[in-house]
Amino acid sequence: MPDLIYKSPGRQGLDFGRLYDALHFFSHRSTLEILAVLENRPWRYSALIREVQREVPSSNTVNDALHRLVEAGLVRHEGVYYSLTERGKLALPLTKEYVERLDWWVRDQQGDNHESDHRPL
Repeated sequence: MPDLIYKSPGRQGLDFGRLYDALHFFSHRSTLEILAVLENRPWRYSALIREVQREVPSSNTVNDALHRLVEAGLVRHEGVYYSLTERGKLALPLTKEYVERLDWWVRDQQGDNHESDHRPL
């Protein structure tokens, strides 16, 4: 599949192939939940799995996502603790903003937004 590059006057090209790869990576079940849980502090493996399982019942799914995040360099595994790396800390606000905007868009498409709901900037 060829890389799709979008170029407009005065803007750098967007490599849609890489963007789709990133969207695919973050769309795996449990990925966003793990990043959110690790946002404020390191967690022991067992506690992290239990916390994320509140949202995602399958421990295999959580474990697979955790390994993907470690392999991608977004999460660090030291001893019995997992924490965000610098790359993970940089990715977290981007993923949170994307999720908030996407959630607003979905609710808007479904007619669930109310006048009091403000559109994300």
